[in-house]
Amino acid sequence: MTYEISFDVAAVIVFIAVLLLFYTKKRSPYAYNNAFAALAWVCLFSAIFDIISALMIEQCELVPIWLLYLVNLLYLLFQNIATPIFAIYIIMLTNVGRKIPLLFIYMVMIPISVVVTLLFTTPWSGLMFKIDEMGQYSHGPLFFILYIVVLYYFMVGALLLRRYGNTISFEKRLALYSFLPVVGVGVLMQILFQGYLIQIFTMSVSLTLLLYSVQNIDEILDHSTGAFSYEAFCDCMLIDLYTRQRFWVVTIDICNYSFLSRSLGVDKMEILLKGVTNYLKTVHRKAIVGRLKDQKISIKLPDMSKEAIEQIANAIEERFANSFDENQTTEPFRIKTICILCPDEAETIEQIIDVLDYVETVNTQSKVFFTSDLNFDARNRNYEIRSAIRNALEKQTFEVYYQPIYSVERKRIISAEALIRLKDEKLGFISPEIFIPLAEKEGYILDIGKFVFETVCRDYKEAGFKERGIEYVEVNLSVVECMQHDFADILFETVSRYQISPKCINLEITETATGISRERLGYMMNRLTEDGFTFSMDDYGTGYSSMEGTYGLPFKYIKIDKSILWTSMQNEKAYIVLKWIFASVRDGGMKIIMEGVENEEHIMRLLELDCDYFQGYFFSKPIPRAAFTEYLETFTLPALLM
Repeated sequence: MTYEISFDVAAVIVFIAVLLLFYTKKRSPYAYNNAFAALAWVCLFSAIFDIISALMIEQCELVPIWLLYLVNLLYLLFQNIATPIFAIYIIMLTNVGRKIPLLFIYMVMIPISVVVTLLFTTPWSGLMFKIDEMGQYSHGPLFFILYIVVLYYFMVGALLLRRYGNTISFEKRLALYSFLPVVGVGVLMQILFQGYLIQIFTMSVSLTLLLYSVQNIDEILDHSTGAFSYEAFCDCMLIDLYTRQRFWVVTIDICNYSFLSRSLGVDKMEILLKGVTNYLKTVHRKAIVGRLKDQKISIKLPDMSKEAIEQIANAIEERFANSFDENQTTEPFRIKTICILCPDEAETIEQIIDVLDYVETVNTQSKVFFTSDLNFDARNRNYEIRSAIRNALEKQTFEVYYQPIYSVERKRIISAEALIRLKDEKLGFISPEIFIPLAEKEGYILDIGKFVFETVCRDYKEAGFKERGIEYVEVNLSVVECMQHDFADILFETVSRYQISPKCINLEITETATGISRERLGYMMNRLTEDGFTFSMDDYGTGYSSMEGTYGLPFKYIKIDKSILWTSMQNEKAYIVLKWIFASVRDGGMKIIMEGVENEEHIMRLLELDCDYFQGYFFSKPIPRAAFTEYLETFTLPALLM
């Protein structure tokens, strides 16, 4: 039989290109990179042996029988190993390897073990393929099992994506899902047209798609510094924590970060931090640098003696004594250096964060800290709260409450602010003022934000908010969410899934969030505004931004912090400031929402100022969805507002 090998040749070229790009591009420390590389190498060898096998079969009279068996066996072995590696790739990519049931491990390993056994016994049994004395190749009676196993692994991959796919972005899920039908079409065509070796070529197309979508390094970098993001750095540590490999985490805590950020500005600060990251990468040839928080940059180092780590820490202290400004015109960073030996001194990411938070509160002349020298209990209240946050995310037990917003002009409730609540079985009610900062430190704030947005969209649709007069719901955004490059896509996908208009969502950004990169924030806001979303600035008057900064971004509403209203009731100067804020906001063409409206005196004062919207306990405290819908049905206009 004559085989058309041009598709295989093209596949070899593509696989080599993919591998070259993979090894020359900057890669994350994630374990799934190893699975991707293994998948690419296996596919490459499969294509090579397929070509060799096809050429040998055409010249079978010149090739020893044993060599024909060996080449065909290696081709089928590499080809069939590819699909379980793809399933393992999905497991690593979705991070389910941390909690995957033992049953799934058996589901992945048993079928390929059976295939390998059948292949290696084929020269004697002839069950998978046969080569006669003339060198003619033919399928054995159990060859069909190979196709069944491929289909099986496709189903396992689809099941993993369906069950755990929410841990990765929509674009990545789409790319992974496309791998299955594209390769499936190749398998089908290979069955129908056995002379055309096209199956492996379809795998090369799918692998290229994965390289440029799933393997995108931009998603795991902190773009301000070039260091790995919190999630990427933590995942790198988790690999060694789970395998009990010893390593050091050396963290630089910049004590005067806030002062320098305000005095130098965001752009200048980012330049300095990029210089810090570049320097830290040079302290050891195996150093992995990640940004755990604004002012905390960590280095993961291999196991070495405490004395060696102390030398590195002292060298870092010496370098930080001088400014990272080329012109030496800015104040040097004042730092604390915290050295943690893992897993001896911290067995989990949470314990590492606890150590760092504890050292942040320590007042001492010492600048270099070793965990072994500290009297630190990892099981403090912060650790318990972090556990409560993780538990709430895993079990989806967070709750979203709604606080009504009253329109003075329309004389009715026209909106509401969505507020997250956490009630833990052990700790009871935990204030958002406590768990939100911890969630930001831990890197859970993105998952919490997704939960809130998803819940709001579902409630708006299912509870008939629009039919009850609610024109839009206000959803709070964190600074971290604002800086995610795929954030807008996630919002669009969610509102589309629930078939609600973007106009039904108003996104709240705190005033201090405007201090981040204005270019990136402005791009994100303008893109969302063009598609119907609106924005409000929350807690106005509590941060460092100016009215000029407010005008430069497409805000429709300004929410004035309650503390300004309450102070103005007792202090005449504060009242003058409040009037000035009202006048400035109106000059900017924006509407005013006053928070903290709790009594008739507040109402009278705000009516004098011609406030647009009221929010506060005078109307209602934040309440669950069911109570909120009942409130809308029974709301009566207070006599004061008639």
